[in-house]
Amino acid sequence: MFNRVKGWPTGVRAKTLLGIAFLAVGLIIGGLFLSMKLCLFIATDQGKRMTIPVSKGDTFSLKYTHSVQKTPVAETFSIVAADELVLESTVYQTYGVGLPFLPGEGHFARQGNDFVLTGIGRRFDQLSVHAGSIAGLVLEVHNQTIPLYALHEGGAFVTIRVKPYYYKWLHND
Repeated sequence: MFNRVKGWPTGVRAKTLLGIAFLAVGLIIGGLFLSMKLCLFIATDQGKRMTIPVSKGDTFSLKYTHSVQKTPVAETFSIVAADELVLESTVYQTYGVGLPFLPGEGHFARQGNDFVLTGIGRRFDQLSVHAGSIAGLVLEVHNQTIPLYALHEGGAFVTIRVKPYYYKWLHND
């Protein structure tokens, strides 16, 4: 009734073992693929953490009120790879202390009421910012607005990194 294959268990047992083997290999490959997926890791100095899945080429913005000029600023970053963020552009409404304007910093243009600096190309392995409530720092990514200033009462230093998902299991910062 059962045909024997040389070196393999017989009949149904062989099919069951083969199915389990394929399932195990699939789970391992899938787990490895998912653990390599890039994520934004957001951590405050008070221990709050967030993880947001991203991909190479995605962008996100940090928006805040400038501390001296009291006008809105939006900085756009692109995700190049793990540990590699690039500041692509800055949009703001007034000249002032700490706001870029030199030709060597990128392409400067006026668009309506805004000053726009594009092609900045400044590279970062991580971003560390103070997320106080006065500046109202928010992160915009994938049509989500995350109020970083609200992660901890009184504000906090926030670090933003791009890492593979498995970083979540290996690092405790």
